[in-house]
Order: sequence, then structure tokens, then C-alpha cells
Amino acid sequence: MKRPLGFTLVEMIVAMTLVAFMSFLLISTVRTTRAAQAVSEERSERTFAAAAALDMLVSDINMAYLSMAEDATVEFKRTFFKAVFDLGGMDVMFSTLSHRPSSRNAKESDSCVVHYRLERDPESKGRYSLVRSESYRLEASDPLNLPARTRRLVRGVAVFEMWFFDPTRDEWIDTWDTTTLDGQNQRLPSLVRIHLGVDTGTGFIMHFHTMARPHIQEPLNLLPATGRVTQFKTQEGTRGGSSDGSRPSDGSSRPSRPDGGGPSRPVRPIEMPKVQ
Repeated sequence: MKRPLGFTLVEMIVAMTLVAFMSFLLISTVRTTRAAQAVSEERSERTFAAAAALDMLVSDINMAYLSMAEDATVEFKRTFFKAVFDLGGMDVMFSTLSHRPSSRNAKESDSCVVHYRLERDPESKGRYSLVRSESYRLEASDPLNLPARTRRLVRGVAVFEMWFFDPTRDEWIDTWDTTTLDGQNQRLPSLVRIHLGVDTGTGFIMHFHTMARPHIQEPLNLLPATGRVTQFKTQEGTRGGSSDGSRPSDGSSRPSRPDGGGPSRPVRPIEMPKVQ
């Protein structure tokens, strides 16, 4: 007796079960691979964002400065450096010379006020976002009310700490404030240590450490130089001159050259501005 061609019901059920099982394994592998890829991309993105944010913060601190041309009677100074604790991390605001014009023909100076602070991250429970605000001008008013451009630099921040080295006390301190008389008035720290901890999205915290060194630690004297008379010496004796380029006070218009070769160009005094 010949066997009929085709598959039995049992064979069909076994084949369909094997195909379903292999499809389930394939889909699970694809999902796991995509999840691992998403975690890797998120980790790489936050690592790059943290490194870029630290580079920007270090650049801003290195160009921080104070000015002596401030009105002592006003409440808010145009140039300052203030770093205090707020919202589980540091809140640092200072004047710096690291501003880049927003466009090629923008009438903006190099001076600005930057503000680094933490804000709650709505996408990560218990984490924060590192935010940077930058104003385009300096004013003797509340810096929190100045028009500024705000950017979120890093998400998932768990730690944001800073320490400042005080050369007068030869020790590290955790706050710095030039706006109060009992703080660090009219001087900047010589070194700044920065610690940033970022959650990769899986609960693992990556820690970043760096250091900044303000180039201008003493306040700048930006007052213009006076036009007083300057005394200078030549081979013919001492002559007087002024910074506005007037002739010497002895009445001679062109002093003679020492070798007798005719009149020489008058020596013009140079008035250098006093910069501290």
C-alpha cells in the first residue's frame, strides 16, 4: 500500500512550532541588540556632552576677571565671581572675557557674565541638568535679570562640585564670593578644581575631574592714563613733553643731532597706562 503524498497534521504542528520558536529567538536578539546600542549611544552622548561642558567651564574660568573701575555705592557690581551651593550642587556666576560674538558683524565686546547652575531633569528622576546662561553685556544691576542665552549642556547630572584654592590662606575652600566684604573681595582663586558626575542612563555614574587656572587673578585697572608732563632724557640734556604730543618747553622746535648732521626728529614722550 502506497503512502499518500504530503504532511501529516503532527508534522505540520511540529514545523510551525519550530518556526515560531526560531522567530522568537530572532526577535529577542534584535531587541537586545537595539537596547544595547541605545544604551551605548546614550552613554557616548553624555560622555561627550560632559567633556564639552567641562572644557567650556574651564575656558570661562580661565578668562574670568575683576575690574577696579566699579562704583562702590551701587548694590550690584559689573564684574564679580560668586560660587555657592544650591540645589544639591554648585551655582557659579562670574564675569569673563571669553564671550564670542553671536554673528560676524555683531557689536558685542569680549566681556560677558556666565552662569552655571543645576536644574531638575524631567527625564531622569533624582538627577539634574547642567545649564549655562551667557549675557551679552555687563550692567550694574541684578545679574539674574540680565538678558541671556541659556543652553542645557548635560543631562543626568548627579554630582557637580568645585573647590577653590585661596593663596592667602594656603588652603582649598568650597565657596568663593567677591560680592561681600567678608568674602574674597577683589581677588580670584589661583586654582579651581571641578568634579562632575553624570548618570549614563543605567544608574552607573561616570566621574569627570579637571582643573582651571584664572589667568587674571588681580583686578584690572581700566582707568585711562592722565596727560601729565613727562620728563625724559636725551644726549643734549633733560627735556619736557606731554602725552598729547606738544613741543618741548625750552622753545626749540627741532633739536640738532649729536654728530652735527642737521636737525633730528624730536623725541616724543610716551605715557603708558597704569595696569595692575
